[in-house]
Amino acid sequence: MAPALLPQWLSAAEIPEIPTPQLDGTDLLIGLGVAVAAYLLGRLVGYLSEKIMRARGRGRSFATIFSTIFRWAATALGWSIALVVAFPSVNFAGVLSGLGLTSLIIGIAAQSILGDIFSGIMMVVREPFREGDQVEVGGVKGTIRIINLRETVVRTFTGTQVVIPNSKVHGSVVRVQTGYEKRMLQVEVGVAYETDFDLARRVLLDAVRELPQALDDPPPSVRVSAINPNSIGLTVSVWVGSTALDEVDALDALIPAVVGTLLRHDIEMPTDYGPITLVEAAQTDG
Repeated sequence: MAPALLPQWLSAAEIPEIPTPQLDGTDLLIGLGVAVAAYLLGRLVGYLSEKIMRARGRGRSFATIFSTIFRWAATALGWSIALVVAFPSVNFAGVLSGLGLTSLIIGIAAQSILGDIFSGIMMVVREPFREGDQVEVGGVKGTIRIINLRETVVRTFTGTQVVIPNSKVHGSVVRVQTGYEKRMLQVEVGVAYETDFDLARRVLLDAVRELPQALDDPPPSVRVSAINPNSIGLTVSVWVGSTALDEVDALDALIPAVVGTLLRHDIEMPTDYGPITLVEAAQTDG
């Protein structure tokens, strides 16, 4: 091929001259057999390594990534042997050494792919989160489906599948909502200055304890948290499960319970306080 027809990045590389191999039918058949056997062996290595890692308690993503690496390594080794057997007259060591500059250029061009692969390996080794965890990363909220070699697959809470490159996930701040078993929800509401705060605390605690979503340990609490021009702020804290569904169900029960309890006991809620506010929750592993 004339140099003018080569891509610019490839024409600058030193492409070695590969000698024409002397073909032998028997060697070719044996080499083909070795290649097929290497492919089957690679599949077997991948299958067995994944089963062993899962049996030892490793996550699905960890087992998938490393079994894929082991399969590729076994297959590549077998195919290298097959090439040597099929073409014994070719000095593959010399060919590979001559491809050094070309390999470097290809490596630079594929650095984003290698970055994704390296990030995927780091994530499954360190395991800041695992498949099934609910996370928020790069504005995407959802459940981790699987971490592959190149990308992390997230199913959003609205049922959409989002594929994020591993390098983006590894380089971002990831909020793991299910990192612990429990999380605390806090709702703030304003009451009048004339309020009997002991009464307000008592009736609100009684109402919150009756909610099926509220956990007993740690127990719920009601505390005075703010002084406003025409009201006093009360913060109702309750511990619930850590999933997004747990949070939605708890808020759906907690807010009507707080408002209804205050209304039933004629505890005034000045309108200047604004709407009931959800405060960002803390978390605990119990």
